[in-house]
Amino acid sequence: MAGVINRIRTKGSLALLILIGVAMASFILTDVLTRISDIVRGSSPTAVGIVAGQEINYNYFKFRIDQATALAQLNQDPNNPQPIDPTRMSNDTWAQVVNEIIYEKQYEPLGLKVSKEEYQDMLLGPEPDPQATQMFGDRNSMMQVMQQAEKDGNLKFRIAMAEKYLVENRLRRKYEALVKGGIFVSKAEARRRYQEENTRYTFDYLAVNFAAIADSTVQVSESDFSRFYQENIEEFRQNIPQTAISFISLPKVATARDTMNAYNYLLALVEEFKKTDNDSLFAADKNRSDQSFPYEFQQRAELDAETAARIQGIAIDSVVGPFLSGNQFKLIKLTDVVRRDTAPFLKLRHIFIRPKGNTAQDTFQAQMQAQIQASLINSDNFTSYVQSLSDDGATKQQGGDLGWFKYGMFGKKFDTEVKKLQKGQIAAIMSDFGAHIVEVQDRSVEGVRVATIAHDIQPGQQTIDSLLTLAEKFRTSVSDTASFVKKAAEMKLNVTANQIAQPGSAFIGGLYGSGTKDVIVWALNAEVNTVSNVFETENSVVVAVVNEKLERGYRSLNSVREQIRPRVLAAKKAELILNRFKTAVKNNSDLMQMRNEYGPGAYTSTAADVTFASGYIPGIGSDPILIGSLPGLKVNQISKPIVGKTGVFVVKITSIEQPEKLDDKALEEYRFTQQQNKRNQYLNKAQQGLRAHAEIVDLRYNFGY
Repeated sequence: MAGVINRIRTKGSLALLILIGVAMASFILTDVLTRISDIVRGSSPTAVGIVAGQEINYNYFKFRIDQATALAQLNQDPNNPQPIDPTRMSNDTWAQVVNEIIYEKQYEPLGLKVSKEEYQDMLLGPEPDPQATQMFGDRNSMMQVMQQAEKDGNLKFRIAMAEKYLVENRLRRKYEALVKGGIFVSKAEARRRYQEENTRYTFDYLAVNFAAIADSTVQVSESDFSRFYQENIEEFRQNIPQTAISFISLPKVATARDTMNAYNYLLALVEEFKKTDNDSLFAADKNRSDQSFPYEFQQRAELDAETAARIQGIAIDSVVGPFLSGNQFKLIKLTDVVRRDTAPFLKLRHIFIRPKGNTAQDTFQAQMQAQIQASLINSDNFTSYVQSLSDDGATKQQGGDLGWFKYGMFGKKFDTEVKKLQKGQIAAIMSDFGAHIVEVQDRSVEGVRVATIAHDIQPGQQTIDSLLTLAEKFRTSVSDTASFVKKAAEMKLNVTANQIAQPGSAFIGGLYGSGTKDVIVWALNAEVNTVSNVFETENSVVVAVVNEKLERGYRSLNSVREQIRPRVLAAKKAELILNRFKTAVKNNSDLMQMRNEYGPGAYTSTAADVTFASGYIPGIGSDPILIGSLPGLKVNQISKPIVGKTGVFVVKITSIEQPEKLDDKALEEYRFTQQQNKRNQYLNKAQQGLRAHAEIVDLRYNFGY
């Protein structure tokens, strides 16, 4: 029973669990809420967004976030709860609500629905929905879970989330099946695509890379920027409002004073640390590091190398330090040394074989399989058997490594047997969970216990206060963008220019952690030329100014200037190279002669076995433009100069190798694969198109999200 409930709790990623949670309102709360089309309508002052002309009410959105947060908390490990990221909750909930509105508008006119009978068949029919089986197990397990849920409100909540998710997922699959069903790849198309993708080209080429021309030698005019901008304007379309800001950031970096303060803090504790009788409580109370340190008996090899070296040969109750370790100072005290003959320290790797069911016969079969396989396994082939046999996904990619084993991980039955094993021994052992093939990689009977006090080297309050004072001095002396830039130059403060703040983002221009969201929310609500108050983020003290408000539509040339500068420079360099190529290429049929004629910066090379399928050219890399030019050339024909991604090229095909023809069976397999790929591509395009057509307006920033 516990295993069934645990499956409900743990199956799937946190993102899936949140997806389940935020989808439930219209399903389990029918007494309180009506359909989503009625729920989300609200007056403009309370709208957190608009999707397809439909407003999403703040109170409803907050309810959905609270619901998703509650579900995330329920599904945490109670022994190791983690803080819930509010930005992630907001973004995941927003995405789910938007999808609900978009897709519900598709389902109704298409007549898509899931009836009660269909839902029952999904759970209890002869071919139950795979995801329902994954969540609930078989019919008997499902009934047990339902009965338990009547007594367990948290479990009932999870089940309700899962039920709604299954219905929503079934509707989505029906819609996707309709989209995919309209996409077809014929045999003729498959044959042509196979030919194009697998024809192999070998060619000589003359190249001049853009990097061969220094940026400083290229004159780029305003008209160059303007022309590039107009030619590529669709790249700069934006569907959400954004704000371009510049800011000065004073990094929170520890000073020499902070370093000495950390050292002196620990130095003052040395004598008291030696005398205390309660080492663990004293160390925990005095620790000034974000890192916590275990206070338990460990094998010396489990300790970090520096600690292991410093306690070598010292007496019990000796204190070592303060000493520098990475970005912190440490004090360590060797508090005890023991022999553990009856429960030795063991370094293990294992192969886990999970019983296929819950019966005694299933368990016996897993045990027999482990015993048989263990006789075939040695240290050299252990890793390969891990990949083919082990059902432990958490250790499979690490070759089954469990590290230094903690007793109790797999229950008393396992502990009793594994402690009997010697170093190098491989054996089959049963646990409370199934069968294990175990190898003892190391074994020790000596354990040490070390108490650790550390102090991170980080900026202290005095350092932070001095940064805040400097930032406030700067802020009070500027009033707009022009004075902001001028004063920053006078005070020799670096300006991070034209950074884009947009709804839902938690990062901008190298700022991160607490406080960064406040900068973004301020920027989205502030007017042009407004200077901010002083912000304090996790890593910096910040003052910002609004450069430009970027509404829905096309971003301005000024806002994308630095973004497109490398490509404008490349286009200008291409012009210069092409002009020089006119003389070098004219009347020449030899690439070496062309290279000599061009002069410094040009080089020749050969690329072999280039195909469309690989999309890669040896010595050049990925260059779709250059690869796309190959089918238009014949053997020994010299191309005109081709402007690629990284430079300008002249190509001479030396051989073209056609692929082997496919027989009917192979062609059908290839056609089917191409059709599946094409359907998935078009499904993605359909999803993107629905979102674009919905004209999504994200106004969460008005409410601090």
